[in-house]
Amino acid sequence: MKEVVETHRNLLGTRLTCRSIDYDAANSCKEFVVERRPFNVFRWLLKCVFLAAFLFTLNLHNLGSSSAQALLLFALVMAVVLRVNLTVQKESLLVVSSVGLQLTTTFVSGRKVRKFIGSQSIEAFVINEGITMHCVLCYLAVILKGDSPEMYIIFPSTWPRLNFLTQVYNCVNALILRK
Repeated sequence: MKEVVETHRNLLGTRLTCRSIDYDAANSCKEFVVERRPFNVFRWLLKCVFLAAFLFTLNLHNLGSSSAQALLLFALVMAVVLRVNLTVQKESLLVVSSVGLQLTTTFVSGRKVRKFIGSQSIEAFVINEGITMHCVLCYLAVILKGDSPEMYIIFPSTWPRLNFLTQVYNCVNALILRK
C-alpha cells in the first residue's frame, strides 16, 4: 500500500488534507480522500455562551417568561446538533478498475453516506466549472449512461482545487474508462 498526503486549500480557503492511496501494485484499486480540518465543538459551544451572554445583556431573563428562555436554549442546542450532523468531515472516492466507483461522505457526527456507481453505467468524467457572482468553482463530475443522462458531482462538499481534481480525473480515466 502506497499513500501520498498533500495539504491544500479549497476554493473557499479552508485547509484540506488530500490523500491518494494505492492498494495494490497492479494499480487497479485507488482511493482519493479529501478531509477538512477537525470540527471544533468547543468553539461552537463558546459561540453559544457568547450569544447567551448577549441575550442576557438585553435583559431577556427578566421578562418573566420561562417559555421564551426555554425556547432560546432549545434553539441554541438545536443549532449545535444540526451543525454536528450536517457538516461534512471527509469525502472519499474509491476506484476499482473492473467494478466501479464508491463515493463515501463522512459527517462530523460519524454518520456515513455511501453511493456506488458501477463501471458499466459510466459514460464519461468531466471537470466542469460553475460560475457564481464572485467565484468560479471547478468540480469533478461523472456522467451516467441512460435515456436521460445524469451528472453526479464527486466532491460536492469539500471543493478541492483544480490541481487535485486533475490528478483524480487522470487516474479515474485510466482505471475505469481505460483512456
